[in-house]
This record gives sequence, C-alpha cells and structure tokens, in this order.
Amino acid sequence: MLKATLFFLLVFCSALIATTPMQWLYSQLDTSDDPITLSNISGSIWAGSASVQSQNSQLDYRADDWHWDFQPLSLLGFEFSWQLSHFGQQQQQTIEAQIATSPFAFGSELNIQLHSDIRTLVPINPLFSLVSGHFSAQLENFSHNSCETHKGQLQLQQLQFMQIKLAQLDAQISCNPQGLYQINYQSQDPATNIKGSLSVDQLGTYQSSMTASSSDPQVSQQLATLSTKTLSKGKYLIESSGGY
Repeated sequence: MLKATLFFLLVFCSALIATTPMQWLYSQLDTSDDPITLSNISGSIWAGSASVQSQNSQLDYRADDWHWDFQPLSLLGFEFSWQLSHFGQQQQQTIEAQIATSPFAFGSELNIQLHSDIRTLVPINPLFSLVSGHFSAQLENFSHNSCETHKGQLQLQQLQFMQIKLAQLDAQISCNPQGLYQINYQSQDPATNIKGSLSVDQLGTYQSSMTASSSDPQVSQQLATLSTKTLSKGKYLIESSGGY
C-alpha cells in the first residue's frame, strides 16, 4: 500500500509540474538580478515560447518567438537539458542552442552550446553587421553572477571583416585573476596569422590586444590601416578598448 501511495504521489507531482503553465512558474521566480527577462510566455517548462529581452542597458537585445523543448534522453546522463531555437526572417538569423544543468545545481550553473551566424548579433551591437561568418560556442559551468568557474571554447568559420578573410579562428574562454572574462584566440588560416586576447567585464567593457600578419598583400595593407603599432615588416599590433 505504501509503495502504491508513493508511486501515485510521484506520478501526480510529475504530471502537475509538466502541465503547470510556464507563465505562472516564471512569475514565482525572483528575476531582478537575471541578465534577461521573458515576456509573452506560453507553454510549460517542458515546451513553449517567449520573447527575450536583455536587462543590461549596454546589451540592447530583444527578440520574439524563442522556443524551448525539453530533451528527455538527457535524464539518462543525470541532467536536465533543453533545446532552444530562434528563427529570424532570414536563414542566417537562425540561432540554435542547448542548455543543460545538473539536478544538484538547480540551474545556478549551466552548460551551454550555441550555433549561429554572426549577423544574429547585430541587435546587440550594429558593428556586427560589418562581419560575416558562422560561430559555434560551448560554455561549461556558466553563471552570470561570477566567471570564476567558467571555461569554454569558441570557433568562428569563414570569418570576413572588411577585406580580412579567415578560414577559421579558435578561441578559449576562461576567467582571469581580475575576475574578467578572458578570451584567447588564434587563427587557423594558411594566409593570415592572428593571435590575441580579449577581456570583458559583465557590463560589456572590453580591452583587446592582438598581433597580426598576412601573406596576402591586400589583407596586410588592411591590417596596417587598423594597426596601433608596426612590430616588424608585415607584422602589426592592434589594440582597442571600449564598451558595448
């Protein structure tokens, strides 16, 4: 009798959570410190859609019709995982992501995979309209409150900025001793060699430094135009700082 009662309670609680509207669940959470807010919410925690808007005035992002779907097979790996997607009016505006968390982390630390065209970042900063290419990112132990446990990888393919073209750019994401997000990157391109680092705080203020050279005369000329300093013949230092 006890086993039957426990089984009934388990099934009842699971069914209750599965059918509870996401709008109600979200209204019960304290989202004042969250980097984004949701509106126009429909569906449940397992499948639904919403509009997404950044709460950070430095990152002006808003998009409607973000969709999520729970991945049941993730339970076999003792984690909760959702597939997220946003489909823009054009094919290059599609964003696909997967977010997973451990049952013991209760969402405080996330593992994130993201695939998209760089042009999808234009709503965040119009400068991204000058860049084309595709990026894939993988972040582990992500928490917007602190970057201490963060680590990840970023890959850009078929990158083009002005006259500079790169077949591939690989980056490692970590947290530096000052508590800033640190991105160290290096090109994997037969013609153009780029190596550098970028540090960013939670408000989007950044500092960047990289060295670059190219066997392509047009690209080399473009690098010279962008350079802060010429290190040697055909090799340049490019530094910048600012905020989004």
